[in-house]
Amino acid sequence: MLLGIESFISIVTGFVGFLVVFLIAFSYRSNSLMNIYLIISFGIVSLRLVHSGISGFYEITLLNRVISGITPLLLMGIPSFYLYFQKLYYHKNRFRKRDLLHFIFPIILFVLFLLPVSINSNRSSPITMLILSSIVLYIVLYTVLTTRLIFIQLFENRAEKTAGLSQQILLRKWSAFLGITVSIASARLLLSLAREIQTEAAALGYTFSIINSLLWLVTFVMIITHPEILYGYEKLQRYLSSLKEPSINKQEEPWIISGEVIQNEPYAKLQVIIADKLISYFKSIDAYVIAQKPFCNTKYTLKDLGQDLKIPTSHLTYIFKYHSKLSFTEYKNYSRVK
Repeated sequence: MLLGIESFISIVTGFVGFLVVFLIAFSYRSNSLMNIYLIISFGIVSLRLVHSGISGFYEITLLNRVISGITPLLLMGIPSFYLYFQKLYYHKNRFRKRDLLHFIFPIILFVLFLLPVSINSNRSSPITMLILSSIVLYIVLYTVLTTRLIFIQLFENRAEKTAGLSQQILLRKWSAFLGITVSIASARLLLSLAREIQTEAAALGYTFSIINSLLWLVTFVMIITHPEILYGYEKLQRYLSSLKEPSINKQEEPWIISGEVIQNEPYAKLQVIIADKLISYFKSIDAYVIAQKPFCNTKYTLKDLGQDLKIPTSHLTYIFKYHSKLSFTEYKNYSRVK
């Protein structure tokens, strides 16, 4: 029963991963947070998850032979994460021939697997032990390189080369999150290989698959539910700009000095109380939004704005209802585009 649940989660996570790969493939050219190496990495992760899940339900000999045969090539996902962060930080999205050097080991290993004398059924044979040790060292090396690269960028502030405050914040959060994910996934893979070698099972790295599945499921769902990661702030801003203007010209101010006659008694009282404060309120709101950019946080509310400006929320509610051409939500979008 437990094995069936683990296999089901692996299959679901794998197909969600393929969906993410598909979405990234159509957005990475216009999104500085994505590049081709993340597509390779996520594609390999998703393929392994689907195969691991299917293997828990069915014994498909042909599929197992194919996956077993290309297993060395799947190791390309390890350096792909390193190359992803390298391109991300240094803004070199174009492919370079020397990048292929990082994939030499998996290709050599793939060729060796085609030779009948490469892997002996005896795990203690020198050739087999040498190959398995090389795989472990390869995983450790690129995990260390990737972690070191992320650490340097986060703590030496080189990530600030990215244009825009919101993009800088997003880059740091995304780097930290994905870096932790990759580190945990690599540690699990090493433990899995050690366990499979010890028990003389097929060394595919599928042991403790539930950890792997849940880890990547969280990552894939996070990407899908956060369009600023998937598409980037620049593309989202262009999209917002293409939407119908929220009832005002780009050059106009959203504020209205003269208000309508208010029938609602509480708001009628507020109209009298803050009549002389309207202009100062307008200036305070605009100045704060321009200087602090609070709407970079998608969860920023009207109550938060009131607390930051030391203005009662009821006053702000009244202003956006009777003295603004925009609702608060529209004003947030308008401010982001502007």
